[in-house]
Amino acid sequence: MSCLTHFTAPELLTGNNKITCENCTNQHNKLHPDDQKDSVKSNASKQMLILSPPAVLTLQLKRFHHMGFNLTKVNRYVKFPLVLDLAPFTSSISLGLGNMSQGQSQVLYGLYSVVEHSGRLNSGHYVAYVRSRPLDPNHTNRQYLNLKPSSQFEIDHLVAEMAEKVEASSGTLHNDLKASPRNNAANVQVCGGIRVCVKY
Repeated sequence: MSCLTHFTAPELLTGNNKITCENCTNQHNKLHPDDQKDSVKSNASKQMLILSPPAVLTLQLKRFHHMGFNLTKVNRYVKFPLVLDLAPFTSSISLGLGNMSQGQSQVLYGLYSVVEHSGRLNSGHYVAYVRSRPLDPNHTNRQYLNLKPSSQFEIDHLVAEMAEKVEASSGTLHNDLKASPRNNAANVQVCGGIRVCVKY
């Protein structure tokens, strides 16, 4: 959370970071016709916020920092919630957009996966942790995903099997959507999900 708070905090632009102000330039040139300037710089503030919360939110933390001319890997402990309310980091303009409910006060995301790097900056391994549904202990027909089907027949069979499962579960999906917190509370939106598309 502190990463997002820091990233979206207002920043004062002064000194070498001043921005060119068109209105200030016009005012200066009107008041001082003998001292015309191409541009007048002014103090300003900026803040980065999310305009439109996406259906699936991906956050990437900075992996390195500069130490002189060298890059050093960041090896800090990072704590993150299982449910993230993005509302404090969202622009107030987004509340008027079509994908947000009127009067909505929360934009909730459930954690689905985390990717971790172990090793040094220029070498190492990535490990992905993905949340899955609990397995039914009574279900004995457990199969591992075959990443490389050996024939077009297997691909066609897999697509047909997926289509059957989607058709069979459409009633369950409809009931899940009806019971969703999005439909139960007007001021809460739950974002996130996975869409699987098979093309060949």
